[in-house]
Amino acid sequence: MTVTDATALPAFDSPADTASGPNGAIARYTTFKGIDCAGNIARVFAHLDRHRRADPGERLIAYLDRQRDSPHGAQRDDLLLLHSLVNPIRDLFEAHGDTAALDDLDRLERECF
Repeated sequence: MTVTDATALPAFDSPADTASGPNGAIARYTTFKGIDCAGNIARVFAHLDRHRRADPGERLIAYLDRQRDSPHGAQRDDLLLLHSLVNPIRDLFEAHGDTAALDDLDRLERECF
């Protein structure tokens, strides 16, 4: 199998199928079939927008905004951006006791990261 041989990668359709792969090894490749990652991303950004309105000087949100608006570098990837900052985002939501935001962040992390 070569890295470029996509047909050699196992495809699984449900979490139950990911328990083990060939020869009992843990399967690391799953599909996102049926998962609303775009919706999960939008919900987390909606929480961040709410926090921006409550505290316009929040540095983490200002940084996220600059990264999303930057014309430089790779094409904007909101999932990658949230993934790379998941711990500071979690800290922000925890500091404000925002359980709804934490629930949505947990769902995004569990389903899409």
